[in-house]
Parts: sequence; structure tokens; C-alpha cells
Amino acid sequence: MARAYANSLGPLGEPESFDLQSEDQADGLTTRVYTVTAGGQRLRVTEQRLTNGRIESFQVQSAE
Repeated sequence: MARAYANSLGPLGEPESFDLQSEDQADGLTTRVYTVTAGGQRLRVTEQRLTNGRIESFQVQSAE
């Protein structure tokens, strides 16, 4: 999975911005949504973590 992200996002280069948009806790999950700008593109990153700190879900999609 990490290799797939590296292959598809690597060409965008280093992030120019990485901003937390929201954070919510429900049903034992903490959900954080970020807006990331890299390579002139805006992306939306959604991360869900369990109470033990393990990542349950990590999604990257176009924010446009």
C-alpha cells in the first residue's frame, strides 16, 4: 500500500501545505481530514485511527 502511494504521489514532490481541516471522535475512531497542496494540486487526506493509535483507514483523493 505504501509503495502505491509513493508511486502515485511521489511525482508531486514535497507538500507545499498540509492543513488540518477537521477532527472528530466517534465509535472508538478519531477521524482527521487534511487539505494538502503538492505539485500545484489540492488533495484531501482522510485518516481514521483506533484508540490504540493504529491506523484503520487512510485515503487520499483530489480535493477539486
